[in-house]
Amino acid sequence: SKTLEKEIGATFAPASAEELAKIKMDHGVKIQEVDKGKFRDAGIPQGLILTNVDKTNIYTSNDVYKALEGKTDGILAEGYLPTG
Repeated sequence: SKTLEKEIGATFAPASAEELAKIKMDHGVKIQEVDKGKFRDAGIPQGLILTNVDKTNIYTSNDVYKALEGKTDGILAEGYLPTG
């Protein structure tokens, strides 16, 4: 939902096959931009390849929104920076 997108404050793009190979994963989305919102508040950086949210594999930006929908407490976000 647009409200959730605004709350998160981040935009996502598909991670390239090259980026996924580099981190030895077959799933993940790249955080394209971080604006005001929960991701910035949590210190989640732009460029991070987000691979899991609360132990759920992330393949698309829709997976991120599904995993976060209705969450009010903290979440476990896992990912890798392309630099290693």
